[in-house]
Amino acid sequence: MRIWSTVLFSALLALPTSAAELSPADRLAVEERLRAYADAWRANDAERVVANFTADAVLMPHHGVEPVVGLAAIKRFWWPADSPATTITRFDRTVDEIVGTADMAFVRGHFVLEYRYGQKDQAKSRRNAGTFIALLRKRGERWLITHHMWDDPPVQPAGTQPFPAPSELGK
Repeated sequence: MRIWSTVLFSALLALPTSAAELSPADRLAVEERLRAYADAWRANDAERVVANFTADAVLMPHHGVEPVVGLAAIKRFWWPADSPATTITRFDRTVDEIVGTADMAFVRGHFVLEYRYGQKDQAKSRRNAGTFIALLRKRGERWLITHHMWDDPPVQPAGTQPFPAPSELGK
């Protein structure tokens, strides 16, 4: 993850951006976008989830999965037509770092995700906890996610915690 975050951040530096630093108001707007994204997942609302992304957004999934580019591909990736029903039961995120300029922000943090999938009588629970990086660009007055990358250990049954997020240490 460290190598990818270094490569990703270096690529960001090459993109044209405003020279002005991220203002306190823009930082709050970025934090609000991240809250809206997490709230949409907790509400199990696919349309609200994708509304937080630009049309050309890129997901860089865990475990070496190929990047997913564009909203249509993101919808197919997260909500495949032939998949069993999935319900998010917990999605917590902590932000460890936000840096940026007047029109671009880099966010690094941790997450905990718990969900149930399958038919009610045979539903299974799963839990992931890991790290994420998100890049956001200001489009007009709105901050939107352009790139999202996460990493976590392999999916574990709910109730197990082989690699807890640092935010959960001491709980």
